[in-house]
Amino acid sequence: MGVFFIKSYRKIKMRLNIIIFAHEVCPYSGSECSIGWNTIINIAEHHNLTVLHASTNQNYSVNYEQNINQYLLESSKDINIKFISIPQPKVNIFFSKINKISKNYAIGFPIIYQFIYKLWLRKSLKKAIKLSKENTYHIAHHITSIHIINPSNAYKLQIPFVWGPTGGLIKLNNSFLKDLDMGVRIREILRNAFIDFIRYFSFNFKRAVKNADLIYLFSKEDLEKVKHLTNANLKLQIDTGTENLYKPEEAITKDYEEIKAIWVGSISARKCPEILLKALDKINLNGKKFTLTIVYSGKFNIALNTLLAPLKNKINIVLKNNITKDEVQQLMKESNFFIHTSYREAASAVILEAISNGLPVICHDVSGMALAISDDSGIKIPLKSYHLSINLFAEAISQLIHNRDMLVAKTIASFRRAEELSWKRKGQMISNDYLNIHDNS
Repeated sequence: MGVFFIKSYRKIKMRLNIIIFAHEVCPYSGSECSIGWNTIINIAEHHNLTVLHASTNQNYSVNYEQNINQYLLESSKDINIKFISIPQPKVNIFFSKINKISKNYAIGFPIIYQFIYKLWLRKSLKKAIKLSKENTYHIAHHITSIHIINPSNAYKLQIPFVWGPTGGLIKLNNSFLKDLDMGVRIREILRNAFIDFIRYFSFNFKRAVKNADLIYLFSKEDLEKVKHLTNANLKLQIDTGTENLYKPEEAITKDYEEIKAIWVGSISARKCPEILLKALDKINLNGKKFTLTIVYSGKFNIALNTLLAPLKNKINIVLKNNITKDEVQQLMKESNFFIHTSYREAASAVILEAISNGLPVICHDVSGMALAISDDSGIKIPLKSYHLSINLFAEAISQLIHNRDMLVAKTIASFRRAEELSWKRKGQMISNDYLNIHDNS
């Protein structure tokens, strides 16, 4: 008993020195920047961190260094983090101009993004090696970029190496793929081929996986594909977290006379908005009042407008384009459940925002979504075929519209699930894993 007490007490009090690689980290941006920032801030409650981060994103539209400095200047918290800004490689000035013609504004052309990112990793490793000669670091942790096909080189510091959450080795199955548009099919086939190339032929990928002490993976599918390549401890962990803003008691204050659902996403092939519209066409409201709010970025194409037009005769559909995050949060708070038709996500911050607002989630049972949503906090649809997804989404939507007891139970469960997936808990778990690694190193 005494030994256990001493060890537990030391784990609470001992602060390790951790060097972190986080290409994307910013307190005021979403997506991977948010993942990097929230993970780091919550780990810093327990350990001393040195964070190597990109000074800007690759298209120079967001200055991470300025935003971090502004946050630190305005924050009243004593943050145990030393941020070190690593500029993008000089050659990126040229490639950023090429990327301006890409439709994928966030990262530009993927092949260019990956090339520049590898050059940045080399710069950050050189800096880390120099810092290691002047300071003692107990563990190196690579957090962002989260994609496993962009392998970390932090293991070269020759100290215990933690990687993740990471993933992205899931390939879309042929049964689902065959019903997508030709352009999407070609992109997915090329992506599948690239994933196979990375798994079987990438020296950097194999070395990073083999030399890791702990890898967090955000899907069961990724874990299965990695486990035979390494002796590292493998853990399932979604990439994002919740603020747990609301309480389960709010479930009883929601309006159940007129059921309201919300869909949030970009108008893109991966988000599958057409599955949503085709599923809605199959439901029978039987006089029940139902409102669907579609919050989207991008533009509705002709095909989607064709699907949308007849639905307006039976469903109150509200379209919201490019609204603020606060406005989305308010719409979620006023809604009863959330629909997410994407066929591939790490976990998706918007899903975590939904359950934080007590919204049961209807989503595909795949990748990070399968981990984030429990059976009692949503309805998960097997990703087997395109037409099966349409039918099962329709059934799930109908269930939550017509079965009030189920909806209330899943609403309460969603609040509880949000608490389980909080950023704070995630920071505590990672911090304890650091200590376990340090004990055994």
